[in-house]
Amino acid sequence: LLLKPGPLADAERAAMREHVAAGEVLYSRSGMDHGIILDMLLHHHERHDGSGYPHGLAENDIPLYARIAGIVDTYDAMISPRPWRAALSRHDALQAMYREHGRLFQDELLEQFMQCLGVYPVVSLKLARQRRDEARGLLADGTDPSHQRLAQKLALTETFELVAR
Repeated sequence: LLLKPGPLADAERAAMREHVAAGEVLYSRSGMDHGIILDMLLHHHERHDGSGYPHGLAENDIPLYARIAGIVDTYDAMISPRPWRAALSRHDALQAMYREHGRLFQDELLEQFMQCLGVYPVVSLKLARQRRDEARGLLADGTDPSHQRLAQKLALTETFELVAR
């Protein structure tokens, strides 16, 4: 199924999700007994908002190392070529993941991961997010045309300047 050149059917997608249980069986047969490794195997597809699998765990119910493994696994999947698509660049993968911060991935862990890769300074990301939010507030106010121009400039130049890097 990993080499299938197109989208998976529902039954194929369900079969792919069985790799978590298969990994648990293989790990139990290995004779190793490390709780952290088992947590990562069992829960690396859980997501911060509870939309993951196999148990639909959310937030701190997902073991810490599984949350970290989920970020790493997602990044690796995105930058690796697949039969149905080319590999994404590191930049594009991190951008896509950052758009899901707070929803699929815990904010702090994703920012730390990005900082470890050294592509974006975390301070720049936080500043860009803060400026974007300020710009949205000014746009929502709508009373002063100069605020609208400033908000548009902030949103289009300073925040999305990160996108061009």
